[in-house]
Amino acid sequence: MMVLACAGSAEITQGETVQISAMGDDTTTDEVDGLVAGEALVWLIADCYGNVFAANATYNAGPEVFTINGITEVSEITEAPSGPLSRN
Repeated sequence: MMVLACAGSAEITQGETVQISAMGDDTTTDEVDGLVAGEALVWLIADCYGNVFAANATYNAGPEVFTINGITEVSEITEAPSGPLSRN
């Protein structure tokens, strides 16, 4: 089972540009407490009621995985469809 922990967050206002700093692992401790190089970025959206939803990011530039001192540009984050997808 994959355990998720928040490595960065920001309040997003429609039409505004925002920066999110993703925190890397502190390699001086045994505990993994941040992202490691090459780790997938998992996007979630939380609403004002505390509900959390899976999200998809549309990438403009940069790696789609965590990179130490890297910069990734995302143009859009949208709620992912819930449940299994049906193809008829």
